Amino acid sequence: MSAGATAITVLVSGSARAVALIAAWWNRGRRKKSLRRIDDLHELWARSGPPGRSGAFRERLREHDESPEADRPGSEAARAEIAFFAGCAHLEEQDARAAARMFQVAYHADPKLSIALVLAFGCLKVGTVRAISHEPLAVSSQGTVAGFWDELADRCGETWHELGRPRVSRSHGERALLSRSGRLGEVLRPVIARLGTG
Repeated sequence: MSAGATAITVLVSGSARAVALIAAWWNRGRRKKSLRRIDDLHELWARSGPPGRSGAFRERLREHDESPEADRPGSEAARAEIAFFAGCAHLEEQDARAAARMFQVAYHADPKLSIALVLAFGCLKVGTVRAISHEPLAVSSQGTVAGFWDELADRCGETWHELGRPRVSRSHGERALLSRSGRLGEVLRPVIARLGTG
């Protein structure tokens, strides 16, 4: 190898390392922004009570979509995070159909959010089964629909298999969303563990 070729090789390998360092720095900055947004959404979750929580997140989503930031690169992640929390709020109200719509919005905004895809289809199945069966729903002493969460976990497990077992809870942002999503995060932890991907 000639001296010129060696110099070019060193320069290129040094450039590759520099690019890798810059990319790592850039991703760390994006991750910090995402975690700040998720923490802000978690505060909104804590401030808003269950009766109006889904409305608060739908309003936040509308505000985001109408803001100038909505057209900036990277705003899709913020839209996905807001929609994900809106879906969780609808699930808290046992409104599986509305939750499915919000999880679909989240997944279309950020396709790396594979848990949103699994939840969207799982919620559609729960909503369809409940609508077709016309069964009266038994309400527990805590005010929740008995069996709803178990049914959701089962339908998400079915969906995960049908979708080819996509990796869920793989990204830092996805894990942060699940850890701050209230009852849904508690319910999905064992589901995700059962899927072997958490």
